[in-house]
Amino acid sequence: MSDQHDERVRRWAGRARLCGWVLLCCAPWVLAQEPVQDAPPLEELEARAAERPEDAANLRALAPAYLAAGRTADALAAATRLIGLTDELPGDRLLLARASLAEADRLVTEGERGGYVRSLLADVEQSARLACADAALSLEARVFLAHAQFRQGAAEAARATLGEVLAEEPEEVDALALRGYLTLFGERPEEAVADLERAAHLAPERVDVRVHWAMALAHRSAAEAAAVFVSLAEEGRADERLAGDAYRTLAADPAQAERSLRAVCTVRPEDAEACFWLGRALADGGRHAEAIAAYDRSLALLPDDATVLAFRGDARGRANDFSGLVDDLLLVVRADVPERVWAVRRLQAASAWFAQQGNWETVARIGQVLIETDPDDPDVHGNLGLALMRLDRVDEADALFRAAVESFPDSVRLINDHGLLLEGVGRYQEAEERFARAADLGSLDGLENLAVLRLRLGDVASARERFQAVLGRDPARVRSVAGYARTLLSDALDSR
Repeated sequence: MSDQHDERVRRWAGRARLCGWVLLCCAPWVLAQEPVQDAPPLEELEARAAERPEDAANLRALAPAYLAAGRTADALAAATRLIGLTDELPGDRLLLARASLAEADRLVTEGERGGYVRSLLADVEQSARLACADAALSLEARVFLAHAQFRQGAAEAARATLGEVLAEEPEEVDALALRGYLTLFGERPEEAVADLERAAHLAPERVDVRVHWAMALAHRSAAEAAAVFVSLAEEGRADERLAGDAYRTLAADPAQAERSLRAVCTVRPEDAEACFWLGRALADGGRHAEAIAAYDRSLALLPDDATVLAFRGDARGRANDFSGLVDDLLLVVRADVPERVWAVRRLQAASAWFAQQGNWETVARIGQVLIETDPDDPDVHGNLGLALMRLDRVDEADALFRAAVESFPDSVRLINDHGLLLEGVGRYQEAEERFARAADLGSLDGLENLAVLRLRLGDVASARERFQAVLGRDPARVRSVAGYARTLLSDALDSR
């Protein structure tokens, strides 16, 4: 699987701007505050800082450049060095707060929740409080303070801090946006609408704010939420995350999700992810043929992507194209994607269906892949062995069962199936050993198979004894009832 694919999967798995205890939506605001006009290239700033490492001005320019480039760890290192040089000036403390918050967000998106993240958030709070001493920086510093408070679990303290900011400056966009996020996160979407709508109107260029406004609106009206996404697309503000945001926000209303996603796909026709999310919306609405077409488009742009293949395979199965389902999912189970476990289960179910249809070639094809990807599942070995038996590939089936029984010595299914194979090719002594082994492990099937074999070989008394043992445990077993009756009939005929 390519690095490009892995990056796509990571983004698809964790793109939600509102996720758990941390608001990932805030990262764009933290990373891209007021851009520096005519700033030198990052490489030049790095060279200056390397030549004059004690020059605070160089670090003061370098840290924001790193943030703008998304290099949060480097930004944090530069801001930390800066603090050591400037004796903790309020403006530099605010820069450290920005860098610390951005690095904490980056770590959380990668799955970190440990002590280092908590220490970064504590640094954000400390730096923000120190920066509040400068009246000119107080509003911005208190917004950062609220970020730190919320991320550390003090939502009410964060709300109070933002209330103070908005009392002084009612149109402070960042404070309105964050208070709206907090309220939405606290599952009070109707209250969140007012703050987020106001922030969106004050700063229509802020895609993150408008997306969260749509999220809040969706609790009231999917159509209103969809209108926000459509407007963003039509204004040319559709970034690479917008399609995923639209789908997750409107997943409960496939028609409105489709409306939003078609708007995004219109302006981003080469966006494989947008095509993927459109396919999801269409599939949710039961329009599987159209969903398959959308997935096809996504795969044309990003070939062999296992996540898309998994969903296309599901759509094919729901459209009764079971061969197509198998084609796609056999590729998915070889990939390291979250859908792999689901794909294995789906293939196992498909294998059972093909077995019922007598399509043993496909059962074998599925089994040969699953035995590579899930070698620790004895049923996978058993299913493949059964398919090889039905295809008269006796030597392959025998070799497979022998190896599997060595790996899973207590699997009565494998032992019994191997015995049946051996019986079928006339190797009765070996078959009897297998059935006896299964019976010793408590298998009624093994005991019954042994009885049938003994009867077949003419050992009526031994067969009758074993049929009786089976019926003593399960009187309703038809095969044993019939076998026991045959032993009685044989005795009656012999007595004449």
